[in-house]
Amino acid sequence: MKFGRRRKLGGCFAFSRKGTHKVETNKRGDEFVNAEEHSEGREIFYSVDEGPYDVDESDKLKVNSIAGREERHNTEETLVYDSEDTESTLNSESDELMLKDNNRMKEPKPVIKDIKRDSPAFRKVDALPDIEQWGTNPVWIRMDTMTRLERKQWRTDGGSESRLEYNEPVRENVIHFETDLFKGKAVIRFRNCPNEPAAYFKGRRRKQQWTVQGQFKKRVPTYQVVTGYEFKRKVVNIPARWIVRSGLKVVRTLAPTMKENIFSDAPYFLNPMLQTVQALDVSYPGNEPDITKNEIEENNSLLGGKFSKHYVSRGNRKHYFASLTNGKKFDFDPSLVYTFDFYEDKFDPSSFKLVLPFMSFDICKYLDSQPISMIGKVWDEDSELNGSYLFNFSVFHKSQIASRKLKMKEPQV
Repeated sequence: MKFGRRRKLGGCFAFSRKGTHKVETNKRGDEFVNAEEHSEGREIFYSVDEGPYDVDESDKLKVNSIAGREERHNTEETLVYDSEDTESTLNSESDELMLKDNNRMKEPKPVIKDIKRDSPAFRKVDALPDIEQWGTNPVWIRMDTMTRLERKQWRTDGGSESRLEYNEPVRENVIHFETDLFKGKAVIRFRNCPNEPAAYFKGRRRKQQWTVQGQFKKRVPTYQVVTGYEFKRKVVNIPARWIVRSGLKVVRTLAPTMKENIFSDAPYFLNPMLQTVQALDVSYPGNEPDITKNEIEENNSLLGGKFSKHYVSRGNRKHYFASLTNGKKFDFDPSLVYTFDFYEDKFDPSSFKLVLPFMSFDICKYLDSQPISMIGKVWDEDSELNGSYLFNFSVFHKSQIASRKLKMKEPQV
């Protein structure tokens, strides 16, 4: 068994093994998943998410089972080893972990016992890094913990999944990733953060921008794919319900298809992808735009229907897909490359403040140490793909470190 690199973070180790992906076809015969093999192993860094979760005894990590490996796309075997809290067993008495200066494992075949998602070891791993590791960065971006834990999202470029790169140098900080539903890459730009891409933000009010480009693995109706924010726990310190509902009524006049429940145990605010994204490009493979450039132009003719007959501006496209009926007329086609360009001028990641005319709000006090999410997912209870992610990234602010440490020490209920 050949293992890839080994890394250490917060007293925990993660190992990975190389593997390949098969080219598959869906019912319509559309070919999906890349035709090339992964040439590099991926770093796996399992951890528990913001929780708490109710976990059955059977709902554990099957790290050493054949079924468990197949569920993780047959790409690699994984060891998670915590130096203090996690017990580890080896395949034979002669097996042992030999750690060299080059951070590689000499003797493979370690086996780990089943670990429940709410175990102290996993809560420890999921904690934010100490402030010394942040440097001058006010934000920390990583792949969502649960999608990593369940191997529903992973990097394909060998980079870290527990810390995602952003800002300059943009070309070097492209994030290549894959999920069960989508394969692509992303670029993230944040204003007022280290290595800010000044040329991009010059003359613009935008405070953040992130672009996702790639191909679907299956044909999906456009109305089922949403983007927005979702949380694992209740938000706190929110105003009275009547105030919130009054505000949401105003928002609904602009986004009539919005799905939200701010008062639930797992709040969410979601909108149809094609009604929300600021700029959309749909291209044949090889003709897609360079996402490291400063601007993505609207190019939606390959959506088909009315879009193929004449030019439709981004504003008219957003208005069109605010209708659920219109969204049901189109599909995301696996044979095409989609570029989703998101940007806004209200939420400032560098301060985690919502900046409005004449006032601003620190949103950290409402989040209960939870991250802001960058997501694209299927939301339709009647779909077999319901809950599947295109992408799911988490953004934390440095001011959350202390409160999150306290939260992670609280007993799970």
